[in-house]
Amino acid sequence: MLQMEFVSGKKKNIDILYTVVLWTMAICYFFIISLYSSHPAIVSKAESRPIVEKSIQIVTDVAAATGNQAPNLSKLVVTQIVRKGAHLLNFTILGFLFCMAAYKTAKSNEIIVVFTAMLCGLIGATIDEVHQLFVDGRSGQVSDVLIDFLGTCTGCIIFIIEKYFIYGNKFFLKG
Repeated sequence: MLQMEFVSGKKKNIDILYTVVLWTMAICYFFIISLYSSHPAIVSKAESRPIVEKSIQIVTDVAAATGNQAPNLSKLVVTQIVRKGAHLLNFTILGFLFCMAAYKTAKSNEIIVVFTAMLCGLIGATIDEVHQLFVDGRSGQVSDVLIDFLGTCTGCIIFIIEKYFIYGNKFFLKG
């Protein structure tokens, strides 16, 4: 009996540690996003340039390989797509991490898990955009908050789909 209580206590400690690790991962990922947001506009554009140029080259190569004429891609438009796509992707990952952490914290209520993750993502997006108001050449934009929040929601949807495939309908019906 004593050995069983020891094993149970050990499992609880591991669960607590795992929960702390998940929240730490989510918060650290948010700080990484914020770190990139703290780069002045000129640095940020320089970091995006190789990705923009590679994207244009890929479209041109695919068009040539399929015997089509490459579309006339404006570098400005491709830059916007790449930069907004980065917002969406980063906050999709962040939304998924927040869902994992919230799920480990409040397993029995999926609505609280998703709401918590979405709220954390929205707060994070708002903080990130307000932070950019104080960075040289950058601006905080409501449209970026919405893109970031859409990314968070996408991460939550991916998390729900993943849990559905693991647990089936029981994920939505338990508790």
